[in-house]
Amino acid sequence: MGLKRIKGTNGEVYFVNAKTGTRVKTKMDVNVKPETIESLPKSISKKRSLKEILFSFSGRMSRSDYWTRAFPIFFVYSIIVNSIFYIESESSELPIVSLILSLPSIWPTLAVIIKRLHDRDRSGWFFCTLFIPLANAVFAIWIIIEVWFLKGTDGENRFGPDPVIY
Repeated sequence: MGLKRIKGTNGEVYFVNAKTGTRVKTKMDVNVKPETIESLPKSISKKRSLKEILFSFSGRMSRSDYWTRAFPIFFVYSIIVNSIFYIESESSELPIVSLILSLPSIWPTLAVIIKRLHDRDRSGWFFCTLFIPLANAVFAIWIIIEVWFLKGTDGENRFGPDPVIY
């Protein structure tokens, strides 16, 4: 028992239960039997855990997952670190505490950005274009546009299945 991935005439992607021929939109669809859910791709059959989102470099991340699950975490964290930095800078000492607190955010930030680039069918190495002198401002703007605003590639790409079910 499995599911067949079918692309409709209007570009809509959906799954059909191979045994019953019943169309399945999501795992919550009433026509999905429990044994059918396991046959869905991992990114579709269940929500990714926070650990997978923040610490894994593999797979893809949709824009909605980025804006609803990853961005709020980084936003709150940056407010806390910047507040500590502001307090430390007033005392005219080296802001060591805020620097130490900002180090743990490097890995999760890279993981999330690379997964968004994977969703756009770009390698994580594309992020390294930021290290090209003089051109890095242009690449930084382009990476922000790709990560924040542009839709991922439709269907499966070389980095995994589409994280969005239509």
